[in-house]
Amino acid sequence: MAGNRTGREALDRSGISALVDALTTLGIPISAGSPHHDEDLVITLPGGAALNIEVMTAAVPTSGQLRRALENAGDGHVVVVADQLSGPLRSEIEAAGAGWLDRRGHLKLVAPGLWIDAEIPPSPRREGGPAGFDAIRGRAGLAAATALLLEPEAPPGPSAIARRAGLDQSTISRALASLADGHLVERVGRGRYRPLVPELFWALADAWPRDKVVVRWKDRLGESDPLGLWSAGQEIGCALAGVRGAVGWGAPLAATGDYPLHVYAPSTELVRRVRIVNEGGDGAEVHFSVDPAGYVTSHRYEGIDQHWWTAHPLFCALDLTQAARDREALEEWDPPDGFTRVW
Repeated sequence: MAGNRTGREALDRSGISALVDALTTLGIPISAGSPHHDEDLVITLPGGAALNIEVMTAAVPTSGQLRRALENAGDGHVVVVADQLSGPLRSEIEAAGAGWLDRRGHLKLVAPGLWIDAEIPPSPRREGGPAGFDAIRGRAGLAAATALLLEPEAPPGPSAIARRAGLDQSTISRALASLADGHLVERVGRGRYRPLVPELFWALADAWPRDKVVVRWKDRLGESDPLGLWSAGQEIGCALAGVRGAVGWGAPLAATGDYPLHVYAPSTELVRRVRIVNEGGDGAEVHFSVDPAGYVTSHRYEGIDQHWWTAHPLFCALDLTQAARDREALEEWDPPDGFTRVW
């Protein structure tokens, strides 16, 4: 089973302490809140007014967790403290009128009489962790995190991941150690690691490359396939992900027939050839990304979409983390039998 993280009481104490340290570093006068009310801290504003602060803590929260927590907040001004917060999650918190502390080193708190948007020293929850929280770095980090999330109950070792990613085993071993130092996986034996979910998923979503090349299809999709993009019999090839892929796997989203497709390709060269073949096209819009870890284009399935092989639900889920509407659907989506939910 996937592992658990720090207990709630310890997480809350650590979060309040981190916010106190951040405010103190910025010279903001603070005091302890009343044990009989919802506030955890009180900020003294210029002129002597008091701003009650309610601290909400998480490791790497999901959109649904944040929404539910903010809906149940008390009367104080809420500040969410987390190990890391992606850009979209930060925007959701701000839209709800709350503040946030990303323990990698940034505090934003806006309230009547107060405006803070500042870089601060990182504040990891445990000793011995990295100075920052960017534990997923480069192709090796992406491949290591991806491999563990694809098989959370029986995660592969460094040698198997290295073969699939086309990297040295030592490089993957260092990437796995970095994930452990970042408290996203736990060591279960010599060179063996188990993912902590959903924390590792959301950390991977934050690091997942979003580069895309937009192609307008020259012919009607399905009428011709000169490059063999959706041909059968290939171990590695293009894979449909994004909203259209997720809908194919049963995600509760609506996508019309002209909704853009998001397709991962195994190489930059193939994307270049696709652009050349479809130059001047004005048909269906297809967004191409190069597989950043070597796993998207090798874990794909026939029969989900009428034209394309479809990516593993994990990669469709990663694509859904970009937009608020899609993240809401992600919270309600359980993948089909045979796949493990890791978000």
